[in-house]
Amino acid sequence: MQTYQTVGLIGSVLLLVGAILMVFYIPYGYRYGWWMMDAPMMYGSGFYYSPVFMIPFIAIPALVFGLAGSVVPDRLTGGVLLIISSILSLPVLFGVFGFSFALLLLSGIVALTGRTTQQPNSNSLP
Repeated sequence: MQTYQTVGLIGSVLLLVGAILMVFYIPYGYRYGWWMMDAPMMYGSGFYYSPVFMIPFIAIPALVFGLAGSVVPDRLTGGVLLIISSILSLPVLFGVFGFSFALLLLSGIVALTGRTTQQPNSNSLP
């Protein structure tokens, strides 16, 4: 496993942790008004859970792209998938406080700019 793949997996795991934190913490924060002062009183009950329903539409594709970019052996495809995953990870706790975003972006850039050593073909004559 190459370096960009390992860093991409770590970034994807952090993204998963951030998505789980959002799913379990945001409903209680909005219900009791911890995130905004008097938000339930000002906006009514429809405001409580609205951000929670958007998490699967952003976090799941970002997680899938991050894991796929880390597992794919092609550096170009993996790099593009990791960069897309880093951009999609921004709404999930701002890229899990920047760590997941930075790791996924860095691994995508390393995958795209890294040199590959060419293996000699075993069928060719010396």
